[in-house]
Amino acid sequence: METDLSLSMILQHLEVSLIPWLIVMVVGGGLGYFFAILFRKWFQDHQRVLNLLVLLPWRSVAIWIALVVIYSPLMVWQFGLGTIAGSVAVGVALSSLMIPWITTTLVRSWYPLSTIGKILSIVRLSAILSIALPVFLNIGMGYFISRVSFDLEIQKMTLGYEVVGAMLLGTDIVLGIIQFALSDTHIHHNG
Repeated sequence: METDLSLSMILQHLEVSLIPWLIVMVVGGGLGYFFAILFRKWFQDHQRVLNLLVLLPWRSVAIWIALVVIYSPLMVWQFGLGTIAGSVAVGVALSSLMIPWITTTLVRSWYPLSTIGKILSIVRLSAILSIALPVFLNIGMGYFISRVSFDLEIQKMTLGYEVVGAMLLGTDIVLGIIQFALSDTHIHHNG
């Protein structure tokens, strides 16, 4: 493996990162827009259901998918070592984040949250990220998952991801309930 910084390494990095990003911008962005339009049409007839949207734990699900796809050897097992596995991992991870972010951004531009609702949404996302980041840093559950992945102990690796997923989902749901209770959930239609 090449250990010196070279132009080919820089180009490979750009290939693995920007090509999936371009594809996700079109496909994931389009899907996010499509879902937002569907939600908008549905919420016109079901305004009270919109208040419950804040309870959806999309943050934890999206970040867990991104975490598993990027950090686990899943893509390497499927595609081998190389740029294809890396590109697919980046693409799937970006898609898992891009689709709900675009959907939520558009829905919230039409049906905005109160200021406290926006602040609590940021608090919620940062709590979810604080649980996911140690996995990338090989700390706590990240260290456990890294070790068992290296040793190809699939059951233990799966257990590790399930525990992290449960922590993400539990935190997201608890903070979602708090956000629902504390924010002004009587949202007015903006256009």
